[in-house]
Amino acid sequence: MTTYLVKRLLWFIPGVFLITLLAFAISVNAPGDPLAVYKSELEKIDTENREQETLIVQQWRQKLGLDLPVFYLSLTSVSSPSVELTANLSAEEKIALKRLSFISGNASNSKLLQSSFYGMWQVLADDTGRIEEKKRELALVRINSLKTADNEEKIQLLMDEVRKLQIIDPLFQRQYQNSDKLFRNWRIETTIWKSWTPTFQIHIDNKYHRWLFGDPYGISNGVIHGDFGKSIITKLPVSQTIFSRFKWSATLAIISILIAFVVSVPVGVWAGARPGSWFDKITNLKLFVLYCIPGFWMGTLLLMVFANPDVLQWFPASGIMPPGGFPKEIGFFEKMIATLPYLVLPICCYTYASFAFTSRVVRSSIRDNMLQDHIRTAKAKGLPLPRIAFKHAFRNALLPAITVFSEVFPMAVGGSVIIETIFNIPGMGFETVQAVFNRDYPMIVAVCTLSALLTMSGFLVADILYAIADPRIKLKGATNG
Repeated sequence: MTTYLVKRLLWFIPGVFLITLLAFAISVNAPGDPLAVYKSELEKIDTENREQETLIVQQWRQKLGLDLPVFYLSLTSVSSPSVELTANLSAEEKIALKRLSFISGNASNSKLLQSSFYGMWQVLADDTGRIEEKKRELALVRINSLKTADNEEKIQLLMDEVRKLQIIDPLFQRQYQNSDKLFRNWRIETTIWKSWTPTFQIHIDNKYHRWLFGDPYGISNGVIHGDFGKSIITKLPVSQTIFSRFKWSATLAIISILIAFVVSVPVGVWAGARPGSWFDKITNLKLFVLYCIPGFWMGTLLLMVFANPDVLQWFPASGIMPPGGFPKEIGFFEKMIATLPYLVLPICCYTYASFAFTSRVVRSSIRDNMLQDHIRTAKAKGLPLPRIAFKHAFRNALLPAITVFSEVFPMAVGGSVIIETIFNIPGMGFETVQAVFNRDYPMIVAVCTLSALLTMSGFLVADILYAIADPRIKLKGATNG
């Protein structure tokens, strides 16, 4: 049994890796600027200096790792600039440097050229009145464009426009001549073959690593610690929202599955052990009808009958607590008792479909097992039918039911959109729909990731239960993997 469990756990690891990789890919490619989540922090910046504000925003992008490579390994060309060359550059400047490096095949020369443009801009920014203000402003605009220029024609055009301004300041002239010299060398010293030679680059610090394990600044603790970032809509931590919603969906799912199994398994076993009997025919018809009833129809019917003042107002129509909330002085058990009436109808709506499906699955499995040789031997020995059904046939009939039971894990995270909407339950199903409508991508990624992980956990639990229910599966897994 130990060998079997170890092998299943080892297979679990690559599955988890692929799930996190897919979730990360969705997160990275989601529309919008990740800095929008930290808008409140950025609005605290008290500065009228646009360059200073740009610098602070750039620092925030560095803290969030938005300027890092995507993954640990990347396929690029030999001419591609390294991470050190692109450090402290804006997104536009990085794109320009990569394109210039690809055109010339020389990342170092392209970086020197781009740095020289920044040197010209710095001279103008630090000017204390030596240069005519109108020329200074025109030159700043063109040099800003030079810093993000990504082709030879655009650079030449902007350099000519700066030269025509005839700025005679000696310091600026030296910087301009230096840029012009580097530009001529950049055009001459080309090694195009490097741009078409593929190579791999290793990135120890990257976006995926920080998304998974957190960043050194403490802004994010990483998905491995349950930190999925902040919601775009509420600006609250996603994990906090999920926990407050998860407990209701999980409670309803677990209770409904347990009730369904306690009732449906004996019914299915007894119906399958006596095929063609009145009990089998009646239960089969009722289970078929129950299984065919849509969830929204059943929920509406329960509200009309059992939460209607004109019929039977036995239960509250919606919500999970009294309209005014719980009194502060009551304890946990008092809250549970007060909440119970609100959960009866949703649990019934959750349970009936699982009850109908599980009973039919167990019934079919029992009918097949009742035709096996060991069952015929038990009948020949004169054993009573209940003992044959519940002791000899029941264990093998559990295998399909175990598959149904494993679905409780993803159901607890995904919730039920229809039921939670009808009964106004603040669960994961309702929250997921709201996240999709509001395009709250961090929330969507978190729900999808947790659903996938719990689905795999359900499969793992099902494998373990299979091995317990049928030793032949355990032996096969231990010997053949």
